[in-house]
Amino acid sequence: MIEELSPQTVKTMFSTGASVRIHFESEQPWTLSGIISDWSGDSCEVRIIYQGDAPPLGKSACVALTTSRLDGVFSTAAKVSDLVMDQSPMISQFDDNDTRRPAYQGSLTLAVDLSRGKRMQQRAFFRLAGKWSAHICYPLHRNELDNIYHHANVRNLSANGLLLEDNRDVLSEGRHFRVLLELTDGSRPIPIDAQVARKDEHYLGVSSLWGCRFVRVEPEDEARIVQSLNERIRSCRSLPAGA
Repeated sequence: MIEELSPQTVKTMFSTGASVRIHFESEQPWTLSGIISDWSGDSCEVRIIYQGDAPPLGKSACVALTTSRLDGVFSTAAKVSDLVMDQSPMISQFDDNDTRRPAYQGSLTLAVDLSRGKRMQQRAFFRLAGKWSAHICYPLHRNELDNIYHHANVRNLSANGLLLEDNRDVLSEGRHFRVLLELTDGSRPIPIDAQVARKDEHYLGVSSLWGCRFVRVEPEDEARIVQSLNERIRSCRSLPAGA
């Protein structure tokens, strides 16, 4: 599934520190890998290392900029506004034919087209943005009576994961925890064992947001989530224009 991204999401995905790939067309397609070392808000500087000949790039060349995350591949269009290539060999490596190939470093400054951001989702279930109430518990005790839950907000949801706003900041990457998810279907909260996959810094203007995957959820509860999301989509589409 391909979805359009807001300019704010594009800024988040392609911010300083992100690992990116730069794709551009010449007589033969080229792809470079690099790290964003600076981000001004509408342009970024990418540090790259390449082997062999310098990339056939020039100013004003149009490129595609991509970065991968757990839930998909994010891409946007960009244009080269400056490039600096250091032709002093940095290191020497061996290729498959056991011949030395010098490696060089350089930097590209790219003017990013924030209006053309897209994401190709890589998940078994679609994910829907919104706001759901939940309670989370960490640490987990063997005796359920010893477990203490506190309130948290779910910012997007699928049948195998969620984006969680943890105001008490008890979560961290890789941590296993339990969540009681409250749907709007009038039934009991859904108990789910989950694991934190990543932290999203200042996504949607909120800090302490965690992308989490479900470790254990009952099949009937998974079906409830899918049904609830489908009903929410149908409800939104039935609203009059501008509502």
